[in-house]
Amino acid sequence: MAFCINCGQELAEGAKFCANCGKAANDSNSTEQRKTTYDGEIHKCPNCGEILDSFVTACPACGYELRGSSATGAVKEFAAKLNNVTTEYQKENIIRSFPVPNTKEDIFEFMILASSNIDERPNKAVFDAWIAKFQQCYQKAKLSFKQESDFVKIQAIYEKTQKEIKKIRRKGPLRKTLIIVLPIVAFIVLNIAFWSWISSGYNNEEEEVARLEGIVAEVELALDNNEYDLAMMHAKSIDYSAWTSNDELERQWDIKRDYLIKKVISAASEDGIIMEYPTDTADEKDQEDKSNSYNYEKSKEEIQSNIDEFNKYMDEVEDMWNQYTKDETQE
Repeated sequence: MAFCINCGQELAEGAKFCANCGKAANDSNSTEQRKTTYDGEIHKCPNCGEILDSFVTACPACGYELRGSSATGAVKEFAAKLNNVTTEYQKENIIRSFPVPNTKEDIFEFMILASSNIDERPNKAVFDAWIAKFQQCYQKAKLSFKQESDFVKIQAIYEKTQKEIKKIRRKGPLRKTLIIVLPIVAFIVLNIAFWSWISSGYNNEEEEVARLEGIVAEVELALDNNEYDLAMMHAKSIDYSAWTSNDELERQWDIKRDYLIKKVISAASEDGIIMEYPTDTADEKDQEDKSNSYNYEKSKEEIQSNIDEFNKYMDEVEDMWNQYTKDETQE
């Protein structure tokens, strides 16, 4: 039996040309027998002989449960090599040199293995190697099996893993930044709160002068109404206490207080009311408050201590940053 070497049509005995395509019959080739080549393996159910599709765990014909299924030899060998490495550098090289599988089962197994190992914490180079090989495997599956229904499973693994990769990449730099920045921000906020608390009970120079002038006006008004006790109460409360010290203004307002107190005593005397110079003036009360509640020298020491502590902490942060950049360079 002879066949046309061009279209495969069976040739009639003694024919010099193919009746189908007109190709000349070649005696040396036309007598060759056609060959059928089977490539790959057909998996059948061990119970009923039904041909099995990829990724099945039970026979669709008889329901026989398939046990003992495992990854192919290449993926098993690859996983074994990863378990035996001693350095991250070796692991990176093994991952990058692993050949991309060809069959659906191999690709499916590898993508599951890769997706479960993509984690940036052990080593950034290993993390990048897993991602590169994972992408290669997905592209191979996309080109080879996109038109098949089983590709949906591979696509689902890919999309889920891509979301995890994006989270890791956003989280990594943010976490490292927060470790360095948050303590600095907290320290600055605490210092701002401390200084705000210190200065909350004090006015600036202009505000303090305006406050004292208002007290003087109240003293004059009380004298006009012959309210000498009220006038005395206001007069003796005059005390310059702005946030920034000013010896000249303090002296001027001490003189002003003394003048107003004597003026109140004189005005009361004209109406037949005897008043004595008060002993609890603002000066004496201020000295008592300073000795009991606030020690300026002690506060300066505490502030300097905070500054020293801040400088020390900044040195530690600088060391941390230098170590971080050194590790990134090595990676």
